[in-house]
Amino acid sequence: MLTPDEKKRVSIDEAIYLSEDRFNEPKEIFKKICTIIDKHNYSESMNICDIGCATGEFLYYFKKIFPKSNVTGFDKSNSMIQLAKKMIPDGTFYEGDANSEQSLPKNSFDVITMTGVLSIFDDP
Repeated sequence: MLTPDEKKRVSIDEAIYLSEDRFNEPKEIFKKICTIIDKHNYSESMNICDIGCATGEFLYYFKKIFPKSNVTGFDKSNSMIQLAKKMIPDGTFYEGDANSEQSLPKNSFDVITMTGVLSIFDDP
């Protein structure tokens, strides 16, 4: 259950992410992250999880660069998760709170990212 402050933050995030379309024009940070991952010589088919995936824009770009990879996204917003599922039909997506260990996927991953979420935590 989300607190009133969390509901407000989700609502603001939805207003931003659902009105933008960065699927075809990825953020520069997405490109940089993929360059860093590529330099670490992971296999072509790695498992990646993006905590706070929003609409899945990063995972969408990631799949373009590493098409054989399995992508998993995690976010509080059902609306954004639904768009991510539409854009990445072969991805796996979970709705929940990253502060709750029970909500997090139980898989193992080669890479876990938190590009837009890490800064919201008081004590990451």
